[in-house]
Amino acid sequence: MNVLIISVYKSNQGYTFIFCKYLFFYNVIIYYLINLTMYETYFRYAVIKYYNKFRSMSLNIVSNIEYIFGISNSTLYNWINLFEETGNLNPKYIGRPTNSDKINESIQKYIIKYFTNHKKNNIKNLIRSIKRIFNVIVKCSAVYYVLHKNKISFKKISVSRSPYSEEEIKEKKIKLHTDLNINDSKNFNHDNVVSFDESFMSIQKLTKEREWAKLGVRACRKINGRRIRQGKSMLLAISNKKTIAHKLIKGSVNGEYIYNFLINEVIKDKKGITILLDNARTHHYKKLKDKIKETSNTLAFNIPYHP
Repeated sequence: MNVLIISVYKSNQGYTFIFCKYLFFYNVIIYYLINLTMYETYFRYAVIKYYNKFRSMSLNIVSNIEYIFGISNSTLYNWINLFEETGNLNPKYIGRPTNSDKINESIQKYIIKYFTNHKKNNIKNLIRSIKRIFNVIVKCSAVYYVLHKNKISFKKISVSRSPYSEEEIKEKKIKLHTDLNINDSKNFNHDNVVSFDESFMSIQKLTKEREWAKLGVRACRKINGRRIRQGKSMLLAISNKKTIAHKLIKGSVNGEYIYNFLINEVIKDKKGITILLDNARTHHYKKLKDKIKETSNTLAFNIPYHP
């Protein structure tokens, strides 16, 4: 029976293989491999050459190659198929997609616009669109390369809910312009507008919320008094020229506090004033609205908060 002993020597011209045939029991193959870098082109050609030469002599040729060359049978079959299809055994290029040169500047702009303006679309639909518009077939990896290059990533969606539709917001804007007598050129008399708001301040909130402590020990601060919100509220009304009135009261405010402040300290006996407020519940105090109508003044509520 024929047995092969392989000696491999590395030189400047490449690898030199010396094949020797010996007679041995059960086709045991012995090899001696010196200074060989696995899976280089010369190594691949040596494996294929050995396979083609001895596959008709042994039924266990694949197992013998696995034992001699230290490769798996799937690797061997991949090399065989590659050699039959292309006629060479050059390693495949690993790195940037081979078709990335097809993505010119116009296609890159289209990809960026596609994912920034149409966030619900996906890669497959984009590839179909590029093929239809630019008559170019690109790979998914090439698209990912462009997205990564332009710092566009696939993120988890954070839902932002708005209590009002766009039509409702538009109607409220029109009403605000009407209350403030704003014309089409967006000009109005600032001197007759008084802005009002209130703010609550608590001493407990002025303390630091974080401090240093040992591991396993809670950072705790002792505060005397009951566990209630103790603080003060500031009522403030200003115009474009000066502070009209201000008042500091203990605790939080309600509709009655705002009524007394606006009627007795802001309006007094004035007429033709427009008071600009936000949409806090206490600002829609019915008693306040009725009294403002009697004094020939106006309440203008700002557009509700809509993220």
